[in-house]
Amino acid sequence: MYKDKKILLVEDEALIAISEKKQLENIGYFVHHVLKGEDAIQSVHNNNYDLILMDIDLGSGIDGTQAAQEILKAKDIPVVFLSSHIEPEIVEKTEKITSYGYVVKNSGVVVLDASIKMAFKLFEAKLTQKQKEKELRKSEYKYRMLFENMNVSFGLHEAIYDDNGRPVDFRYLDMNPMFLDNLGLTASEMRGHTAKELFPNTEQYWIDIFGEVAKTGKSISFQNYSRELDQWFNSFVFSPQKNYFASFFIDITEQKKAEEALKQEERFLSS
Repeated sequence: MYKDKKILLVEDEALIAISEKKQLENIGYFVHHVLKGEDAIQSVHNNNYDLILMDIDLGSGIDGTQAAQEILKAKDIPVVFLSSHIEPEIVEKTEKITSYGYVVKNSGVVVLDASIKMAFKLFEAKLTQKQKEKELRKSEYKYRMLFENMNVSFGLHEAIYDDNGRPVDFRYLDMNPMFLDNLGLTASEMRGHTAKELFPNTEQYWIDIFGEVAKTGKSISFQNYSRELDQWFNSFVFSPQKNYFASFFIDITEQKKAEEALKQEERFLSS
């Protein structure tokens, strides 16, 4: 599965490097060798590798941990450290740089191969997670754009019940700009507050309807009047999860006023 992968071997001891390079090539990897950390940085800049085997002690110049840090600033690539050191502080230092593996020298090609394969699996898992996060951010952005620009009022709420399960209030969690415009408040003034905190004279029938939807999950569409706001609303309410409800509504106050004016005119004409 991971054969034909290109590996950069960074090892300052030529004889060890020749042996490791030959062993890795015998099991199917393509291996390029450099002696120094500075050479590794330059080689990664000019070539595409799938993985780096990095010795920690590289003689004069920068060591393997410094080289790895410089490489990782420019390119996301799995780095497996090679070293004869087994001191906890050395291992811990490499783990803070990258977490793809640490192999003690002379462990044998079987152990080295297993460490390389594990590093590839970890790297693939990381790329998959990053892709999922990217898609989630993209999805959230689309949702937010729709949420912010829809031409109806939308709000998400939490229903509040008493000890007997009777709805007594509800809390504003999120709302779009149209919702805020209709109620004449800002998001910071509404989020986290309850209806009775902001509108003390909220009629119980609103709370009953919303609480029932949040409890049963049965959506409802209706028209109703708010004496507190002196407004008529055409509403659709549904429950995204138990004890929560979302509401779409349109202010139809002007429409209702026009209808009432028409009725009065008709009564006048008929009389």
